[in-house]
Order: sequence, then C-alpha cells, then structure tokens
Amino acid sequence: MFKHPLRIKSQTVVKKSERKALLDQLSAVYPSFTGRDVQSDLFPDGEDIKTLKVVAASPTAAPASGPKNPKDAAITPDTFVVYCNAKTQPFFVSFDVPSNGCAKKAFRNIILPTVYALWKCPKLFPLNFSTVPEVVGKMQNGADLMLAGVTVSESVTELVRNGVETETFLPYASVTVLGSNLPIAIGSLMMDLAELRSRLAPGGELKGKLLKTCHIAGDELWALGDKSLQPVEPLPPAPFSGELSAGGNSEKASTSAADTLVDALRPLGLAGGGSEAGLPVEISEDDMDALFQRVLAITLKSKFSDGKLPVLASTLNSQMMLIGRRVSPHSLDIKHTSYRKFAKFLEEMESDCLLTISKVKEGVQAVASVVWKHPACVTKLIYCKSCHPIALQFS
Repeated sequence: MFKHPLRIKSQTVVKKSERKALLDQLSAVYPSFTGRDVQSDLFPDGEDIKTLKVVAASPTAAPASGPKNPKDAAITPDTFVVYCNAKTQPFFVSFDVPSNGCAKKAFRNIILPTVYALWKCPKLFPLNFSTVPEVVGKMQNGADLMLAGVTVSESVTELVRNGVETETFLPYASVTVLGSNLPIAIGSLMMDLAELRSRLAPGGELKGKLLKTCHIAGDELWALGDKSLQPVEPLPPAPFSGELSAGGNSEKASTSAADTLVDALRPLGLAGGGSEAGLPVEISEDDMDALFQRVLAITLKSKFSDGKLPVLASTLNSQMMLIGRRVSPHSLDIKHTSYRKFAKFLEEMESDCLLTISKVKEGVQAVASVVWKHPACVTKLIYCKSCHPIALQFS
C-alpha cells in the first residue's frame, strides 16, 4: 500500500476541541489504547497532534479489469491522513475503503497504527502472526503472507476458535518475527474468520493466503518518521516437550529482540552488516541430514503430539522450516541432504520406524502416526548454540 513515494499536500494541528474526539475514536477501534497512560505514550498531554494529508505519487488502484479471485482484491487508496506527534512521528494512518454490502455508505473509514505506534503499544491488534526473517523481505516487495508460513500462538488460536465479535472486528493483523514481540508489519486478512477458524482447528489444512501487506517497516509510510528501530522485550522461547537448556545459561536458548530485528531487517536493507564470522557458511551433507532428523523430532513433539495427526506432509514441512529457523543458525535445505526430496526423507523415517505415511491422493502424502517411544522422540534435547556446526545435539 505504501510502496510508492508519498507527497505531503498539507500539514495542520489538531484543535483542542477535536483532540478528545480523536482519542475516543482510537479507543473505540483499539480497546488496548484506552487509558491515559497508554495514550500519553504516543500523544503526551500538552503536545500537539499533527495531521498530514498525503497522496501516493503514483496511482495504486487495482486494474479496471479486477483480479481473477475476489479474495485477491487489493484495497489500495491513494489519499491518506496521517496522525503524528509533535515531532512528526507518524503513529496512525486513516483512509477510506469501499464499504462492502452497505447501501447507506459507499465508503467506510479505516484507521491503522504504524509500526512506530506498535513498537510502543504492541498489543493494539488482537491477532498477531509470527514468521521468519526471509519472509519479511518478500512481504516488503509486496508478497502476500501465506498461512503455511506463520506460527500462530495459542492465545490467537483460542481467540479465533471462541469467536470474535464480527461487528466490531477489524480485519487486520500485525506480523512479528520469530523470537521477538516487535510488530514489523500490518496486513489485511485475506480469509474470513470462519475459514481461518476451520484451518486453525485440529486437522485443518494450514494453507492459503492469510494477509495482504498494508504497511511494513521500510516502506514510504515508515520513511515519513525518523526511521528509528525500537526493539522491545523478546518473547520466551517456544515450548518443547524435551528439556531445552544451554549449558546452564537459559539466555542462549532465545535470540534477543535486537538481534532478531536486525536479522529481519537485513533483507530490507535497513540494518547494518553485522559480523557473522562465528557461523559456518555451509555444513556437510551428513550434518544437514542430522539437522533434518532432529528438527523433525522437535516439530512432531511440539506441534503434533496432542492428537493432531494425521498431518499433511506439506504442513509438516512448513512447520519444520519455521522451527528449524528458530533453533539452528543454519537454514534447512532438503537439496543439501542425501534425501534430496522431502518425500524421500519421510520414507527413510518410515523405514527407521519413526513414523508411518499414508497416501491422501495422488502426489499427496500425510504422516498418519508417530512412534513416540522411538529414541528420536524420547532423547533429551540440549540447546548448544556454540557447538559446531549444528545448534542442536542429543545427549
């Protein structure tokens, strides 16, 4: 939405008589914004609230012919009102979108926080999805966020399953990088709540387009501000069934928010180079085989141990990619293993009596069951980030 340069048409200051109405509007849309302390973090008492009317330098509207799939329709206005603090740091952006199914109004107003606001109030959106840094770079280039490429917290899953008030629900969500609670992007939902609920239900297929990127660190809306990066506290490490330790130092079990943010922003050209001399560029084929086997065991135990089988091989593969990125400094690459293909890898694991494979249809496999007493599933896990060249070793 903000890939094109923005031109400021006018700049004004919100009148005192209008200030309370604006804050009340934000509180109505974002309940977590309610409260004097929260509001003063963004708009301190006694300081002006500025509004910028900006226009995209080039048209961003969808082609007249329209997309083939209605779900792919991009709501991309080209006129925006940006609400800033006294230092012209953009915190909210307002724009009009077509009002679907409403005969009274042709358009409805949407007001979204910027990443600057989310760095101060990270819980504005009830829905948040986490992904890996490699995906962030693709989102910055305009790619949609796929459901198979995210991890979903239990709180978000429960919120979707228990139902959301559809009348007041804002169909947008924030995106964070695994290992940090710092929202780095905002997107509009590309599937309705009913479909999302069915896909997050036990046995549901984690596939389909989840979010269309609206705003991301590094775009032109972000560039209106001071272009600062302000990390917050890291999320606790993901739960594993096995013991996760780091030679008595639990801090090594999770990546700091600052490191994670730099890792996420490097594909966008927003972070410094940073030294990675301590990590080998490549690992051997045998080590990649071992890493795949270990990440498979972790994924099965942490994601599919509670009656969530069978699981499609494609879904298992996606979850392994996400978990592998979190627990190892090396990216999983099946082409660098002796298996060459994920289907072959699963067949080898079946021959090793770790799991059984079932055929869903031609060309589609699923893991039907797992032998939880297999040594790969009962061995205690030790996290060792400094050991070479694999970040996970078995005791």
